[in-house]
Amino acid sequence: MSQLLIRDALLSNLTFNTLLPIAFENSAKPFNPKGLDSYIAQYFLPNITTSRGKAISSGDESIGIYQISVYIRAMGDYYDNPALMEIDSLRKAFYIGAVFDGVRVTGLSQSNGTVQNGWFKIDLSINFSSYTAR
Repeated sequence: MSQLLIRDALLSNLTFNTLLPIAFENSAKPFNPKGLDSYIAQYFLPNITTSRGKAISSGDESIGIYQISVYIRAMGDYYDNPALMEIDSLRKAFYIGAVFDGVRVTGLSQSNGTVQNGWFKIDLSINFSSYTAR
């Protein structure tokens, strides 16, 4: 499976499981959150490809991290609640062991929330693996 297909499988699962606007990395059209109270940024971070065996037919395993950052405008006393609800929803969509279009979720981790430039931000890191033919 190519890196493009791996990224597309992860992105497809994200877009199917959120209603929030998505900021795309490396986009020709810059994302502007003006007028929004919440949005998601997604980052595809391929890490390493290793051989699954000595024979050419063994194929390779590609692993990496798909990071989803949830941004909620930091207003009021409980702005972290909507961010945590979105993270919970995404954790259900990317549960450990889930497989979609040949991509397997192998782990999940979440950052502490921080406030940056008026936005409350939480990162969800999704470890993935996929097998590819040589």
